Amino acid sequence: MPLGGIGVTMFFVLSGFLITGLLLEEQQATGRVALGAFYARRARRILPALLALIVAVIIASFFLGPWWFEWSDLPPALFFYTNWVEAFSPTAGTTLGALSITWSLAIEEQFYLIWPILVIALRGRRNVVMLAIVLAVASLLARFLLAGEPPARTYLGSDTAAFALLIGAAAVGLRLAGGPGRSRPWLLVLGAAGIAVAASVPAELATTIGIPLAAVGMVVVLWACTGATGFAVLESRVLRWLGSRSYGLYLWHGPILGAMREYYGLPWPVVALVGVPISLALAEVSWRFIEQPWRRRRSVDHAAGCARPGSAYAPLAPALGVRAVD
Repeated sequence: MPLGGIGVTMFFVLSGFLITGLLLEEQQATGRVALGAFYARRARRILPALLALIVAVIIASFFLGPWWFEWSDLPPALFFYTNWVEAFSPTAGTTLGALSITWSLAIEEQFYLIWPILVIALRGRRNVVMLAIVLAVASLLARFLLAGEPPARTYLGSDTAAFALLIGAAAVGLRLAGGPGRSRPWLLVLGAAGIAVAASVPAELATTIGIPLAAVGMVVVLWACTGATGFAVLESRVLRWLGSRSYGLYLWHGPILGAMREYYGLPWPVVALVGVPISLALAEVSWRFIEQPWRRRRSVDHAAGCARPGSAYAPLAPALGVRAVD
């Protein structure tokens, strides 16, 4: 869990930061949030690639057997409660076979079902920040209260995982209030150091100390990267490519690497050398032929809002493939 858990936590913070920023900027610019349009954009962004993965998994199951897929795996993946199935399973992380990878997507979508409604109800950046902080503290306390439970419950539960999403949401509210400011490399180093320390925390403290520390470190990294000038390295072609293809890579790497490791029992060097390029290739196919065509069906210029000059996270947008985030 350490490196995988750290990576997912960093993404949760980033996601809470970006999506909440979009909601707040839309509310500030227009006086409202078009909730239906928000959910429609999320559906166009998430569902086509997810459904393509599910179809491919079902077809592959005729050759790979029940470890890869069973029909009972389908409802949790389609209705975004995979994380709760995995959280209470004695085989957490692999219970739903090839579709187990959708656990973090489930947490994301549960959050985005509720959070925009709260943002609209609170009607104000300051209120959103305050609520995000209060709920983040409650989520962190829940981690300690559940310390006696199996680690999977704390790691995979929406209530405890929400800490990372919420501090990302609070951070962007504060960032928008103060403006981008200067980019400070020392903050970037400090945040990265915090993430590195989180990755080295003993396994028994990973869910209570390591994961929250990684989330805080990621907030510091985001704060550093979203200054007025940003960092040139974030505009490299490699990071732009990875940023825009990250969703497809997230979806495909789980089944591919999982099958190679769990089903075929291949050693990690082989999994890395063979499975990673295959996952990258499938992510490219997904981006070009599934994700982009669906997103072009209607204008998605709203997603470029976080790339506007003066936006809190404008310098970060290129590396994140920000048009893909919304």
